[in-house]
This record gives sequence, structure tokens and C-alpha cells, in this order.
Amino acid sequence: MNAYVGTRTDFWDNRLAANFPVFRKQSEISPKLPAGTLTFIDVYADSLCWPYFGVYMTQDTFFNFPNSSHNRGGVVSFADGHTDYHRWRDQRTIKAYSADYHQHRDYSPNNADLVWLRDRTTIHK
Repeated sequence: MNAYVGTRTDFWDNRLAANFPVFRKQSEISPKLPAGTLTFIDVYADSLCWPYFGVYMTQDTFFNFPNSSHNRGGVVSFADGHTDYHRWRDQRTIKAYSADYHQHRDYSPNNADLVWLRDRTTIHK
């Protein structure tokens, strides 16, 4: 589940970007996300160790990698109830390699997939 949807901030602690809201209620979910608000995502199994899918909003770094084992993509669901299959574009996302997945700091500059994720995670306050 998206860390910015319903997450207790003590789990996500200082990784939450201060200028980006956590949506705790359906009524708080912003219509400013034209592509929809990501709720659940198919996660790359090796990068999963927290009860949420983290997205760094202000840096080109993966916290968790999305799954790409389904023809270079995975399934994403949104707060409005629709689901989509999304095919990742950047080879670094598809490969999902980390020397240590538990560090949650895999730098990936200019990665279009990180932009796609941030555009669907939360909004700037």
C-alpha cells in the first residue's frame, strides 16, 4: 500500500516528505492527481520488508522497487477503484537490482518510472 495513503507516520518516520500530505480518509484524497492516487502496487519481492510501498517524493531514489516480472510491468490499483497494468520503461526499474534492499536507498537519476510513481503517490502541500 502507498505510504502516503492511510499510513501511520511512526512507521514511515522521517522518510515522509514534510511538504506532502498523507491521505488518511477517502475525503482527503486529492482530485489534483489527474492520473489517480496509487493505493496498491505489485512490489518486487526482494525489496519488500515494510508494511507499505515507499516513494521518495523529492529525490531520484527507490525505497521499494515495483514488480516487473509480468512482461516488464506490474499491476497498480487506485483510490477510485480502477486497476491498471503498467509497463516500466527504465531498465534500472525492470532489473530492480540493489546491493542491499534493506537500505532503501537505490539512487536512480532521471528515471522516468520514479516520475510516474511520484505523480500518482501524493501532492505537494
